[in-house]
Amino acid sequence: MNTFPLILKLFKILRVFRIISNFDILKNLFNRIMIMMPSIGNVGLIIGIIIVIYGNIGMNIFGTVSYRNSIIRTNNFRNFISSSLVLFKVISEEDWNEIMNEVAYHDCRNK
Repeated sequence: MNTFPLILKLFKILRVFRIISNFDILKNLFNRIMIMMPSIGNVGLIIGIIIVIYGNIGMNIFGTVSYRNSIIRTNNFRNFISSSLVLFKVISEEDWNEIMNEVAYHDCRNK
């Protein structure tokens, strides 16, 4: 395996940091972004905790929804991983209205 292309990519990335260090405005912006990184991590942790909580609630309420158009074998509430992925799709607004319509007409009572 030739490592030369990887070394060139590394130098291209390092060139961006060299440009940032030459301009005071970019350096200031980059420093502010680095200062905000722990706060962004905390927000990500809170979002992860919310996904875990609502994933468990979704498994209990919508775990028996039958497969339809958007609730399929890989996109359902039957186990924790797939329910967390469905919630991530809803948070990122990918097909959230189809998922909502399919689970809205589900009978939530245990049969």
